[in-house]
Amino acid sequence: MRGSRFGSVVFVVISLLAALCYNPQLYATGVSPLAAVPVLLLHLALAVTFGGIPGLRWGYFLFLHVAGCALTYFYTLFDVSMSYDTLAWLLETNRAEVDSFVTWPLFLLLCAGIAVSLVHSSLSQSFRASLAGRRYAAMAGLLLLCALVSAEGGRAAFKHLGGKASYEALSMSRIVPVSVVKAAAAYVREERRSDTLAALPDPADAASSLVIPDHEKPVVVFIIGESARADHFGINGYERDTTPRLSVERNIINYGVCRSFANTTRISLIGILTDATIEDRTPRHGSFISLFNKHGYDTAFFSRQNRLGRSGHLTDALVSGAGTVEYLKGVDRDLVTRLQAFVANAGGKLVVLHTQGSHFSYNQQYAAEHRRFMPDTYSNEAMPRDIANVINAYDNSIVKTDAMIAETIDVLRDRNAVVLYTSDHGESLGENGVFFHGTKKVADEQYEVPLFLWYSDVYEKSRPDVVARLRRVRGTPVTHDFIYHTLLGLGGIRSTIASASHDLSGVTAPPLRASGDEAVALTE
Repeated sequence: MRGSRFGSVVFVVISLLAALCYNPQLYATGVSPLAAVPVLLLHLALAVTFGGIPGLRWGYFLFLHVAGCALTYFYTLFDVSMSYDTLAWLLETNRAEVDSFVTWPLFLLLCAGIAVSLVHSSLSQSFRASLAGRRYAAMAGLLLLCALVSAEGGRAAFKHLGGKASYEALSMSRIVPVSVVKAAAAYVREERRSDTLAALPDPADAASSLVIPDHEKPVVVFIIGESARADHFGINGYERDTTPRLSVERNIINYGVCRSFANTTRISLIGILTDATIEDRTPRHGSFISLFNKHGYDTAFFSRQNRLGRSGHLTDALVSGAGTVEYLKGVDRDLVTRLQAFVANAGGKLVVLHTQGSHFSYNQQYAAEHRRFMPDTYSNEAMPRDIANVINAYDNSIVKTDAMIAETIDVLRDRNAVVLYTSDHGESLGENGVFFHGTKKVADEQYEVPLFLWYSDVYEKSRPDVVARLRRVRGTPVTHDFIYHTLLGLGGIRSTIASASHDLSGVTAPPLRASGDEAVALTE
């Protein structure tokens, strides 16, 4: 009996410690002790409940302690908390990304979580035995107490901290393990939503026309960067020369800082590839790729990222319309090699290159020839202390991107060609303790990306009016909303679904008048 009581006490202590250790946001926001009590009671109530269900006991405590250890690790070091985007990354990650994040300290912490879960699960039986027939009465009392203290604690927290800070600390979207369950529910909802979005109307069904002779169709290359923030590009005035090759290119038109559609790849690609806008986030039509197909372009999508749609996401459905779709291993430079082979033959082409760019871990993204800023070594656990080294490595990854874009230009220099570059989203590099991207906290650096284009001399000779217009609108505040419509314009495609106000090339205006299946351009 004495052993059972001791085990019960340890069970309660572990339950309460789990609440405190796995929810560090309670301390970060300075929430009042009274407001933290509901979190303690919630953990205890869940432990008592699942500890009494033999079929779920082990699974619950394993989930609680492994997820709790991992989330505490990422929140404490990088200010990254559980969300739909975090869970999506976890479920869809690839081997390289796992290798970047799993370190020995994290591995040992997860092992410790497994060990604690075994002890916690075993002691739950002692606690259950000590309660005997009073188990349900105890649970009801805990829940009632939890509700009462939640009301008082919530009022105290809101009064003491204000609404936003209290939400950061006490929202069920933040409290482990509820946060994981809520993120999983959001992921399931998004999966179902993807099925609907994948069936978007084909833009090729809308009236459209080609405003240039067929033999003058250019090579249009769209490069999608990864985690590249605008303020770390030398051509945007960064104090470091991270873009030595682009800086000396004559035919660059730089639009500076571009607002991204989102701060995660999977969401931003929806904004980039469809006609969704930041204000109206539901796309009305599928990818621009099918319009290029319709007008006789050879189309290709080459990616250095993992296949995004292993479970049928919208992004995979969108790029699947390209004539050639390939996911490549190796390095970003391999995309250039593949591009060179694809454009070897004459004719209009649309090629979308999806790079690894500045994906974490930064110092694994570039070769020795791009290592201009040193030291660039760091451990994940030391990143908050070694921010200078982290930034050195990040800037080297921009140098790599500069070289990759310049090599793309070299391939196309003598062709009728144009290259458009932007990044899917930016990246936090320790600002206010935040790292990476996709965080719930609003961080401008995660949304501010570069946007610029290059055109060949042949393209300018063929389309002088377009190049003049592209130069003239330099300085226009730009967002990802411009990508869809500007790419159509660069390819000389007019469509009734194109937005003239979002077309930097000016080609899509004036609108078309549909006549049955044929499109008739109005006189300019």
